[in-house]
Amino acid sequence: MSRTGIERSEDRARAIFNDLLELRKVVVLFDECDEMFRSRSDPQRQDIGMLRFIVPGMLPKLQRLKKHGEQHGLIIVIATNYYERLDKAIVRPGRIDERFLVPPYDQESRACLIDDLLRHKKLFEENSTLRLSVARSLAEWTSGWVIQRNRGTHRLLH
Repeated sequence: MSRTGIERSEDRARAIFNDLLELRKVVVLFDECDEMFRSRSDPQRQDIGMLRFIVPGMLPKLQRLKKHGEQHGLIIVIATNYYERLDKAIVRPGRIDERFLVPPYDQESRACLIDDLLRHKKLFEENSTLRLSVARSLAEWTSGWVIQRNRGTHRLLH
């Protein structure tokens, strides 16, 4: 018998959350999950299929994980670029304990990060003053940008 996409997704989500319930004293990060927790009443929401069933299915799993975390030292972090688009049921009091903004780096911080990146890439090794000058110039030109680090590679993103 063939299972639908919704049933397969629900089975997979249940298995993942059951695995999470085995953890002790760790940080669990839910990243890039904006669509999964997106408001069901968002007029810009394009889907009419599987995703509209995800939020109601996730709520009890998240609540169970939160209770488990309170007893076993889990910190659960939901990272999103679109807090205002999250479903009201996800962000209501009792579900999310704290909310905090992580803004892009300021110019001085970007200069330090870029200098570190240039040093790591062994650029301007012979002249640290020039390297710092280049880092400061790049930091000035990249206002609002962040540095993405993935497995030894670094990219500036706007």
